[in-house]
Amino acid sequence: MAKMGKLLGGHYQFIKVLGFGELGQTYLAADVRVPTHPKCVIKQIKLPTKNLNTLKFILSFLTKKAKILEKLGKHPQIPQMLSYFAQEQDFYLVQEFIPGEALTAELLPSQPMTETQVISLFQDVLDILVFVHKYGAIHRCIKPSNIIRRQSDGKLILTDLGIVKEVSSQMLNPSGKLEQTRATEAYVYIPAEQSQGKLQFNSDIYALGIVGIQALTGLSTNELANLKRTSESMGKTIVWRDRTPVSSELAALIDKMIDIDPQQRYQTAAAVLADLQKILNSNTVTASSSPPNSAPLNSVSQPLITGKNWFQHSQLIASASADKKLVLNGNKNNNNNCRIPSLILTTTGAIIVSASLVFGSQLSRTLLAEFSFNQGKTQEQAGETQEAIEHYTKAIQLQPINSTAYFRRGMVYSSLGSYESALADLTEAIQLNPNDAQAYYQRGNIRLHIGDRQGGKTDYTQAIQLQPNLTVAYINRGKIEADLGNDSEAVRNYTQAIELNPYQADAYLHRCLSRSNLGNQRTAIDDCTQAINLRPNHSLAYQNRGLARHRRGDIRGAIEDYNVAIQLNPDKAEPFYHRGLARQELGDNEGAIADYTQAIERNPNHALVYYHQALAHIELNNQQQAIQDLQQATQLCLNQNRLTCYKDAQDQLNQLESE
Repeated sequence: MAKMGKLLGGHYQFIKVLGFGELGQTYLAADVRVPTHPKCVIKQIKLPTKNLNTLKFILSFLTKKAKILEKLGKHPQIPQMLSYFAQEQDFYLVQEFIPGEALTAELLPSQPMTETQVISLFQDVLDILVFVHKYGAIHRCIKPSNIIRRQSDGKLILTDLGIVKEVSSQMLNPSGKLEQTRATEAYVYIPAEQSQGKLQFNSDIYALGIVGIQALTGLSTNELANLKRTSESMGKTIVWRDRTPVSSELAALIDKMIDIDPQQRYQTAAAVLADLQKILNSNTVTASSSPPNSAPLNSVSQPLITGKNWFQHSQLIASASADKKLVLNGNKNNNNNCRIPSLILTTTGAIIVSASLVFGSQLSRTLLAEFSFNQGKTQEQAGETQEAIEHYTKAIQLQPINSTAYFRRGMVYSSLGSYESALADLTEAIQLNPNDAQAYYQRGNIRLHIGDRQGGKTDYTQAIQLQPNLTVAYINRGKIEADLGNDSEAVRNYTQAIELNPYQADAYLHRCLSRSNLGNQRTAIDDCTQAINLRPNHSLAYQNRGLARHRRGDIRGAIEDYNVAIQLNPDKAEPFYHRGLARQELGDNEGAIADYTQAIERNPNHALVYYHQALAHIELNNQQQAIQDLQQATQLCLNQNRLTCYKDAQDQLNQLESE
């Protein structure tokens, strides 16, 4: 926005600069198209290239991220995404302006908050993070200046979701590691794994935990930074408890939020919320620093009455009421005291009758909920999915804390391909029962299926912590590590699964591929052979063994395995593609093209097939056909955000067209 007098996007009038970063500035602007000229926040992202094809790729990437922000903006405590557009080599995000003050105005040095205030802060932000993480997004930049106390209602608003930082790491820093920052503020709230480019969902939890320490201790940002450096230099989690009096329960929770080891840290925002609720239920946190005796006489806490404890609880309430009356009377020798026992008895009786009616009503709802749930299971097993959903929904309406009903309904939604609904139900099941390993595992499966690898990995890790013998969770976490290029870590996961169950064919199959990627072709071939022994009709095992043989130089042995894979599963494109590569390496370009043609028939969007088919056509001097294949490969690579593939195809195409 170099020309401040010009309307941005045709109708946004510049007001002032709010901030700046390595990719651009943030502005306060007014939308002059609307009569009231409402204010908005505009983030500028400078596009680091003038190459039209690369520019198209980057804009596609940014548009996808902006659409995610649109979804997140539906949360009442996240600024709404109003618009996004490109103009003059820059990309702009337009978001709702939130009148209010940043949390920095409340975190004053030497003026600590109370525990109650900090718990309230945690609850507000964690509720938002549960929503953000559900969509596979990570905030990346939680700090007091990005938490706004909204002027209209006093609610906390989470701003500045880290799309700009993500774009920066993707576009300007291919290694994924954060550049060295001079800003103390940035250092304080960023965990070690994030600064190393290994961002996780619980990196956000770490940042919020640091904000909590700052609030409880009244330490300045510089003091926090020094404290963090001292602890990290010794390889320890930040030592802070000696800086402020704090209950052991809340201190332990914060320590787990900021654990230096991300695997020991809370894995989900929902898990932190659950533990916060336990602290609140235990009444160990006071709202102020006033002595306990200063509490008003009528402030008797009444926890939720459930199950068999109702009768005992009714007696406790009656006794508490009687004690209060004795204190209020104040005269032990007063003759009126002889009436008090009958008053206690009457009060207790009334409470017992009332509690009996309540308990009877709850019991009938519980039985109806159980009946509806069992009906749902019967319909699910019969394949009547819509009827199953209706019965599970009824069970939830009757018993909203029924985590199993949410779990089962979520699984039905998943089977129907309704992944958003499935994720919502499984998330609710986890919030109600944070120790349900299967709920984490199944949510991980859905996240993996929709491409949310990081979310899937986090869920599998939590499932393993809760159920260490869950072999399938190790296998799927290994697959994610492999997809992310961490084949050594993938091998460790597959090996753990094999140690737990040596007859798990899938573990051998995937370890075969990762070992091959690491260059260990002999052990890879052994693993694929073992997978074939366990499942002789496993076409992918033959395909992967063929790949390992190919990489070891046994091209004809590889072709033999690809032949078997094709016989076992002739509808898959990959065995044809790999056999084409092997034939091409032997100089059989016509045979390779025949295989590539078969692969394209089965998967018309396989970008690499077009690329290698073009190379075969070049060898046969079919220049025009090669150009057509490279054009197709270029477009597909661009659509699929595969930058390396796109560049290779573009280079080959430019070379051909210049001849």
